[in-house]
Formats: sequence, C-alpha cells, structure tokens
Amino acid sequence: DGWSCRRIARELHRNPSTISRELKRGTIRQIGANHKPFMAYFAETAQVVYDNHRAACHAVSWLLKAPEFFRQLVIELRRKPRVHSIDSFVHWFKMHRSKLPCPSTPTVYRYIDEGRLELTNSELPMKLR
Repeated sequence: DGWSCRRIARELHRNPSTISRELKRGTIRQIGANHKPFMAYFAETAQVVYDNHRAACHAVSWLLKAPEFFRQLVIELRRKPRVHSIDSFVHWFKMHRSKLPCPSTPTVYRYIDEGRLELTNSELPMKLR
C-alpha cells in the first residue's frame, strides 16, 4: 500500500527497525508481465529465510566437533588399571593432540550428567564420594 516502515510499525505497535528487517528478509526480485523486474514482499519467503538463519545460529555440540576426544575418553576411563581422571585426560589430550578440538572439563562432566556419553556417574568413583 506504499506505507513507510514507521507507519507500519505504529500500526503494529512494533519498532521500525523490526519492520525494516522483516521487509528486507522477505523482499525478493520478481519479473512482471512486461518482463520488467520489480521488488515484492512475501511473508512465506521471509519465514523461510528466518528459519534458515535460526537453524544455523546455535552452537555445534562438542560430540560433533570432537568425536575423537570422546572416543578416547571412554576407552581411557574404562581401562584397567585406570590412569586418568576426566580432568587429567582433558589436560593430557590438550598437550598431546593439540591440533584436535578438546572440550573443557566442566563440559565433559555436564555431558555425562545429561547422559550424552556412554559413561555414567557410577564409572567415576571419585565423583561418587
């Protein structure tokens, strides 16, 4: 209808910047009947662009970033006699495999508590004390 971003924002009780970003997200180039290009807004396009951006904005799990670390961690912590604790293994891994990604000790403990690893708290005798 030719309304400005400010007028739309006033009508919808939103910030003009929000309206501007939404219009930018959903406006695409179209070809008219006379073969002349024009710009048009489509809510469906804006939603697809928004969903794609949201899907890419979260942190990647350490399980995906450092599979070698977690594979070796499980092997080391189940080894008899056991040499490493979680903390000592994290430090050992950082020193000996410095080119590979390595999570922090609290992250490893959090993953165990959440059940995201093959290990359980019962396999960590010092933690159960």
